[in-house]
Amino acid sequence: MKDHGQAHNSPMSSKPKENNPKENPKECLVGSGKPLDPEAIKSILLKRFGSVIEETQVINKELVIWVSAANLLEVGRFLKDSELAFDHPRCLCGVDQGEHLEVVYHLCSISRNHKITVKVKLPRHMPKVPSLYPVYKGADWHEREAAEMFGIIFEGHPDPRHLLLLDDFQGYPLRKDFSWSAPE
Repeated sequence: MKDHGQAHNSPMSSKPKENNPKENPKECLVGSGKPLDPEAIKSILLKRFGSVIEETQVINKELVIWVSAANLLEVGRFLKDSELAFDHPRCLCGVDQGEHLEVVYHLCSISRNHKITVKVKLPRHMPKVPSLYPVYKGADWHEREAAEMFGIIFEGHPDPRHLLLLDDFQGYPLRKDFSWSAPE
């Protein structure tokens, strides 16, 4: 019988695990790169894109940027392929702001351990935005859900079929102006 002792960091072991953030908070569990603070990320983006970045804000230590639909793919490619290394789309959602719709992309860098939120304002009457699927394959189902729930058109999406609703469903149930009616 083998003695497992402390060598394997068992729950009974008093030796701390090397990458346990509670015991070594400076260690990143997933990446070894140093995260950039929101102001550093903002500086890199403004230097590269200037006025293409329409607005910025820091909320809870995370940079939020607004870009136009026309510039989304270029900014998205840069966020992924540059030293910023935003390689993972955590979430994508639609938001009905009343006067306009928004698509909100929550991206993170697994290797650098930092995050960013990218927002695109869209007119209610024609909410079109290029699909980020060519850049982030993980955007696939998120875009399909936002299309169904808000009527946002993701141009160039490879599979715009309904994901959640029946094909003959009328309307966009997460828009503020949607009215449920009982089936007859």
